[in-house]
Amino acid sequence: MSSKNNEHYNVGTLVTDPNYPEDGVGIIVKVTLEGREHLYVSDEVYRVHSFVSGHSIWLDKEYVEDECTLVYSSGTTAY
Repeated sequence: MSSKNNEHYNVGTLVTDPNYPEDGVGIIVKVTLEGREHLYVSDEVYRVHSFVSGHSIWLDKEYVEDECTLVYSSGTTAY
């Protein structure tokens, strides 16, 4: 469980990654609570699109919720 219990991560949430500041702000474009949609089970539940690079990447739930900085959220959560 995330240590930031009062924050909500859903589609449309804006985040930054302090480990990669050159990527700028990213937006969560997909949340799949069962894990990434592939043939194997994965902890990667957030698909994040970087506005700077133009690329999207799947990220672990714990990484996004514990390491990334929340910039904006609508205040509701997908779970």
